[in-house]
Amino acid sequence: IEEMRTLSLSGHCRFWLPDQLVSKSVSHGFSFNILCVGETSIGKSTLMNTLFNTTFESEEAWCIYCISIYFLPNQVNIIPIIVKAETVSKSELQKLKIKIMSELVSNGVQIYQFPTDDEAVAKINSSMNAHLPFAVIGSSEEVKIGGGGKWQYPWGVVQVENESHCDFVKLREMLIRVNMLDLREQTHARHYELYRRCKLEEMGFKDTDPDSEPFNLQETYVAKRRGFIGELQLKEEQRRQMFVSKVKETEAELKENGRELHERFEMSLEEKPRDFEEEMNTFNRRREAAETLVFSRLFCLQKRQNNTKIGLHLSKK
Repeated sequence: IEEMRTLSLSGHCRFWLPDQLVSKSVSHGFSFNILCVGETSIGKSTLMNTLFNTTFESEEAWCIYCISIYFLPNQVNIIPIIVKAETVSKSELQKLKIKIMSELVSNGVQIYQFPTDDEAVAKINSSMNAHLPFAVIGSSEEVKIGGGGKWQYPWGVVQVENESHCDFVKLREMLIRVNMLDLREQTHARHYELYRRCKLEEMGFKDTDPDSEPFNLQETYVAKRRGFIGELQLKEEQRRQMFVSKVKETEAELKENGRELHERFEMSLEEKPRDFEEEMNTFNRRREAAETLVFSRLFCLQKRQNNTKIGLHLSKK
């Protein structure tokens, strides 16, 4: 038997799925949404800029929408944080964390817990769960001190990436590096599926019918489609009747306006002869008054002339 040759491996000789998954994700890019909710001027934009080491342009396209935290647990993964942590001391910060967590528990608000079922990240996630809520610091002015990136404040310089100063590094590691895939899966497999199930139940698509019989999707779809078509036809008929009634109302208004206009025109025709007759009577009265005045003046003038002639005749005698 010939001696078998042995060759040393220079690389992987099997399917390496993690590397393929990473390459595929890098080539297609990532879709990762973050909803940052907080009061005005609390530092939300600065925190996001610091987290991704960039400046987001939100002047032309942005939305501020206040959402009650009681409605969020079933919609998104909640990670509580404390911003502007430099404004409180470490002892006060620890008390504040305990108070926040106790209030969340007492009000039944479920926050996102970093998963501990994976042995690779179980230890670090368990440690990070105990640090919630994270106390972070953010600023938009970067300075260089000692070869590292720092952030300038009026009262001095604070190291944002120094874990003894704040929990910014913990938040970034947990959010982007360690648990991003779990966050995306939780959003897709839990929150979205819960939303989809609730919407289907609102539409009538349930696991069992009212008689606890197995649910038939095709029959329910046909029934819902028939009901929607009936509602659509009913709405179309209502809109048609509304349109007809509007047309009738408009026609009635036009007829009424025409009748009023015709009446006003007839009244104006009747009033014009009366006005003309009244004007003629007024003119005749004025003419008679003028003639009487003229005759009276002529009579007075004639009488005066006669008196003058009589006076002259008596003087000659």
